[in-house]
Amino acid sequence: MTIRRLALVALWALLAGFCMAADKPEEVKAEPGETRLDEAAADKFLAELKDHFAKHPCVKAKMVAEALDPLGLDNVTRTGYLVLRRTDNHLLRHFEKPSPSAMLISGERLLETKKEKEGQPPVVVAKNFKNAPRALAMMRSTMTGDLTELRRHFACAVFKRDGAEGKPADYRIVLTGKKFGLRRIAARIEEGAAFFREIEREQTAGDVVTERFTEVETPKSLKDKDFEDPLLRGKDPVQTDDVPETKDDGEGEGEAKKEAKTE
Repeated sequence: MTIRRLALVALWALLAGFCMAADKPEEVKAEPGETRLDEAAADKFLAELKDHFAKHPCVKAKMVAEALDPLGLDNVTRTGYLVLRRTDNHLLRHFEKPSPSAMLISGERLLETKKEKEGQPPVVVAKNFKNAPRALAMMRSTMTGDLTELRRHFACAVFKRDGAEGKPADYRIVLTGKKFGLRRIAARIEEGAAFFREIEREQTAGDVVTERFTEVETPKSLKDKDFEDPLLRGKDPVQTDDVPETKDDGEGEGEAKKEAKTE
């Protein structure tokens, strides 16, 4: 075998090794003080969490969203609030800093502000998800931590950290799978809370968005007027796009596979 052929074989082996490493499922490890729940305990906790959320269908909270790119060149921190009605998936996200912006999901439609010209108020654009229910469900679930939807596509691990001196336990739910442009979703919640304390999304490109929620309120009801936003109210969209359905990258290791095994 010639030196050139040996070099080509070595290069092929190296590339094959990189590909195998890339396809290997991400190993999720416990953080200091955490214990990973076994499958039965994790399923029990998530079922109880789903029931607990159902008892609190309406949520209002302040939020801080921090977006970091892999090179640290385009980091942005935004502050605002969230309004959520779980019964019909109404979701409003409003940010005041560093510049005013808003996004409203209502039914199959999304309205959001878009800044076109410096020094001028943002315009409103619309996205129609009538032909893309899966894309809408995924987008909405990643913003609200809808674990029922997310577990259909991602592998799920649950970790518990016992609270000190009688304080509630803290749970970390990690979903992995490299699907829909996402590599990893991690949500933190305190035992008995009506919403997550933190939701972190890591994209396959490496960008990480961490959203932290405080001053969580659970009103008994929210009317449609509670989702009216000054940046969106009374403004016709300058543009409406029909969103194509999101391509699933394959079935996850969560609920979808469990359902398939029981059929």
